[in-house]
Amino acid sequence: MKSAILTLILVYIIGMNGLCGQNLEFINIKSDGIYPKFVLIEGKTILSVQGSNAISEHIWSQVPVNFDNSDGRSRYKMVVSQNMGKATIAYEIFWMHIKSADRYTAHIKSTTDYNNGSKPVERKESFKGRIL
Repeated sequence: MKSAILTLILVYIIGMNGLCGQNLEFINIKSDGIYPKFVLIEGKTILSVQGSNAISEHIWSQVPVNFDNSDGRSRYKMVVSQNMGKATIAYEIFWMHIKSADRYTAHIKSTTDYNNGSKPVERKESFKGRIL
């Protein structure tokens, strides 16, 4: 009996660590998107941003947190904001693991709020993911 309980506990811990500790890469579905990819690696989120001449990266020391597992899909979400001087950009990063198809999808919604009072600009982009 004790060994059966210990086995169940180990399977649960290994299963949770396997999903939470994964390093993932998400590539934009559209080749002309402003966010070509983002990576979740070693407890960090790295977002690539396509500028006019080069690609820059935003790095945050956090990853999206799981908030729902109810229907065979694990959903993760993170909201961060970054002050860029003339504007503040809020990023809502959402990704999902569809267990039955073993598929990863993601979405990023960014809202740029300019300090001069002009109307905020919202962008939404979709991604497909893979394990690194």
